[in-house]
Amino acid sequence: MNYACIEYKSCLEPMPRSLADLEEVRHTPRKVYESDGRCIAEFPCGNFIFPSELTERLRGLIGRRCAILRIDGRFLMRDLDAEDHA
Repeated sequence: MNYACIEYKSCLEPMPRSLADLEEVRHTPRKVYESDGRCIAEFPCGNFIFPSELTERLRGLIGRRCAILRIDGRFLMRDLDAEDHA
């Protein structure tokens, strides 16, 4: 007898998600990469999907505390570490 088998995926690997409108993530990105034409940023609080145009800007924030806010489909980014030193 043959059964259809679903490929194993650990429950500890959360699926990336998009920020909702007026939602903000404040943390330090660990890793930023592109997948399927989208930018994926890994934070300690989870993985988030962003437009691919933001990949290079987000890569510049790896290891730095930042805030990313989504408003009306736009993403506003701030480097919180730089603001602390100013």
